[in-house]
Amino acid sequence: MAGTLPEDIKEYVEKHKLLEILNKGVNEIFRNQPPDPLTAFTNYFLQNSENIPILDHITASEITLNDYIKSLQVTFHCEFSGQIQPLATHSLSFSSKSNFNLDSDSEGMQAAANTIASDLSKALTGCSLSSPKALDDLLLQIRGESPEMNLASNIVCAVSLGGLKSLAMARGLPLYKYVAAIQCGEESNIEMPKLMITCLRGGKAYGSKVKFARFGFILEGGKVTKDVRTLYGLVRKQLGSGKQGEAGLKFVSGSLICASDTIGESVKVLEEAVKNSGLSEAKIFITCNAGDLYNETTGKYEMEGAKSLFDSNQMTEYYVKFLTDHPLVIYLENPMSDKDLVGWRTLTKRLGRDKPEVSVGCGFLSGYSAEKVAEAVVEKKPEGVEEEQKEYAEKYEEENKTKFTPQVVIADILKLETATSLLDLDKALEECKNDKRITIGLSDCDNETADTTVIDLAVGLGSRYVNVSGMTTYEHISKLARYEAISAELSHCRSATPVSYTHLRAHETVLDLVCRLLLEKKNKKKKKKKKKQNRKK
Repeated sequence: MAGTLPEDIKEYVEKHKLLEILNKGVNEIFRNQPPDPLTAFTNYFLQNSENIPILDHITASEITLNDYIKSLQVTFHCEFSGQIQPLATHSLSFSSKSNFNLDSDSEGMQAAANTIASDLSKALTGCSLSSPKALDDLLLQIRGESPEMNLASNIVCAVSLGGLKSLAMARGLPLYKYVAAIQCGEESNIEMPKLMITCLRGGKAYGSKVKFARFGFILEGGKVTKDVRTLYGLVRKQLGSGKQGEAGLKFVSGSLICASDTIGESVKVLEEAVKNSGLSEAKIFITCNAGDLYNETTGKYEMEGAKSLFDSNQMTEYYVKFLTDHPLVIYLENPMSDKDLVGWRTLTKRLGRDKPEVSVGCGFLSGYSAEKVAEAVVEKKPEGVEEEQKEYAEKYEEENKTKFTPQVVIADILKLETATSLLDLDKALEECKNDKRITIGLSDCDNETADTTVIDLAVGLGSRYVNVSGMTTYEHISKLARYEAISAELSHCRSATPVSYTHLRAHETVLDLVCRLLLEKKNKKKKKKKKKQNRKK
């Protein structure tokens, strides 16, 4: 059929690769079998179009969440497909730990909203959203050239993530698929990260005697919300069985404050919950934040107060014994101080040898540039000595004594400079991996909004873990629901029977196929009508 087309039409079809695009689109429909194929086709064409959204204006407002926490909501309004329309909304809370540096005359979330909706919106009007980097570079340029706007890092981050989501919407893609496509060049082989749910919080900040900061569950699968409720109910039942009962429980950010006196007792509470739940796949993580225990003067960790100081080797032995006693613990986050790089190397090498099932997460590397990340993790061979020489091993260790390879680099969504900085970090980790794969672990432990961006980013980046903090509030449950929705969508795509164009006849294009199928349908109707007429006779 294609050979009978007029020459000008053939030239047009070849110039714009229409047959290739249509073939791929039809194959997508056959493979995924969406309930609404016309909408799916529309989205497919949007993804392959060069219709770039142009920013018209940004609206921003202060919103109030649970426990009267203030949040910032940003909406992008763009000229797209011939009309101005809101493309995406992003919500971001300003944690007390985050870099919110508005001056005393303009404090508060409302001031941030006003800055975005007026000065920043005007400066960005007409911006072509061709890529995340294009928007982010412009944002950083405006911040540098217009200090009077006083653009705090949270404002830049909120607008940057809003822009990223708008780009995904303009392409007709969910955010996780868009991120996977721009990072890997494809959407295939997307895997779900493991979900980390904080159950217990310790540390001085919460008046707890327990030294480590957070204890929680690691879950995966399509029923995480049900599993979380089961585990939380069992933990609450245990802690509420004390002298004070339920009245003695203290809550913060959807989790409970450790009522135990020691790290081991806190972990036993979670172990008991896993045992009684019957969830054999559930595991435990600990966020140590050992930097809070590190004394720079002595170079030691105050594990049991000033009288009991551990050096790097003693801390390593402590962790190895602890993990042996508690095999459900498969993840440690920030187990050493960022001032103790030798300790990081000692611990990661030891766990890699004796506890390969345990992953180690590092938080401070996410603030490094790509070059500095490579400098921190890529080991170098010593100069002037060959591998066969006796002194090679000693010199190699001396050369790399501050190099270490964590399995996970934690990126807190509240501390991102821009979306591009996160994407660049992901690429840097991919390029500088040694014999082990280093992935980003996304966290929004201090972000109390119902915005589910962190889940999409974690899936799109191929993160090993994503931490959504607590277990009970609406904000946390909305993220569990998004996790389940993506998991179900990916499961459906994998279970659908793959369809290729091997069923196309020789020299047949998708245009021929459509015509052939229509003709076959017409012939079937004729046969059916003829049979009906024969019966009447």
